[in-house]
Amino acid sequence: SACFYNLYSLCLLRQAACRLCAVNFLSVSDDGKLSFEEFNTYFADGILTTEELQELFYSIDGQQNNNLDTDKLSDYFSQHLGEYLNVLSALESLNIAILKAMDKTKEEYQGASVLGQFVTRFMLRETSSQLLSLQRSLQCAMEAVEEQICRNTVHTFESDTVFCTKYFIAEWITL
Repeated sequence: SACFYNLYSLCLLRQAACRLCAVNFLSVSDDGKLSFEEFNTYFADGILTTEELQELFYSIDGQQNNNLDTDKLSDYFSQHLGEYLNVLSALESLNIAILKAMDKTKEEYQGASVLGQFVTRFMLRETSSQLLSLQRSLQCAMEAVEEQICRNTVHTFESDTVFCTKYFIAEWITL
């Protein structure tokens, strides 16, 4: 039960931090501003070059002073949410529902009957299983997008193709 309480506390802290500011966690100096190095460290995806990331950084900043306000970064991504607005809203609702269920579980589990505790454990496992299934689907979608990028760059960047091939073989082996 101590493990459960620590996990629960960690979830509450994470939720509170996310609500305070969605992107402030990126700033090492915790001043609500990002240097290009902090931006590059977080957003480098192996596909955009450092130069492309720097161009994006300065286009969002507009001032080119290597000090991007995280509110501007949040505004930038907010303009590009598209269909992910519904996804992120649903995830926020799901997060709240799960935290409420965990809170109720924390309050009631010890006093529940053996059968009640069994049902609670089953519900936790089933919830976890459903979330893992969703995560696997998202991972497959991400891999498919990355594979598409690799296919599109075959003719232009032969060295990238070698990287992509090695990456996907390594990913396939780990499955």
